[in-house]
Amino acid sequence: MASSPSTGGNAADRLLDRPVKRLLAALADPARRERTVVMVLAAYCGLWTLYGAIAKGSQDIHFDMGEMIAWSRETDWGTPKHPPLGAWLVRAWFSVFPLADWAYYLFAMALATLALWIAWKVAARYLDAEKQVRRALDTLSLPWDNRVLNYRQRLLDTKRVTSPTFAAVAEPIYKRAIGRWKNYERLLEPAMKTLEPFIREFGYST
Repeated sequence: MASSPSTGGNAADRLLDRPVKRLLAALADPARRERTVVMVLAAYCGLWTLYGAIAKGSQDIHFDMGEMIAWSRETDWGTPKHPPLGAWLVRAWFSVFPLADWAYYLFAMALATLALWIAWKVAARYLDAEKQVRRALDTLSLPWDNRVLNYRQRLLDTKRVTSPTFAAVAEPIYKRAIGRWKNYERLLEPAMKTLEPFIREFGYST
């Protein structure tokens, strides 16, 4: 009779599965994702700063870190070896924080965290067209059809739009109107209760 496999691994997987799913759900929810990203990045920055301070606590700082500190005391427009931005940032940082190892590790992780946040904002703003269209169709309870992504080519091939709006109908998906609806928010106020589910679903509130 074959022995039953151990369930220890499955229990650990289930233990991790729930918070991961909750995190992904929060990141996918337009009403919660910005707050969730800030919290995750703050935790990321704090944990790695703590790790650096503990793991490197018995060691001297890296040569490049010391060099940057020395250079930041007499900032200039750069050298053949370095551009000036690094020294400017270090000088500004240590004008607020004490000259301590932990503060330098915090500085490094703050820069990395800022880069991740910028990447998140860019990715959210310029999400690829297929994902945006799929979300719109799901909201309208319409089935997916691969042809929706080829609408411009079909218009050019068939010329079925004969009105003067052909150019607008055939235009690629653009992002220049993002947030423009807020200019008319006061006029839309009587209909906001009806529009609210769509505003939340498509992330217009952000």
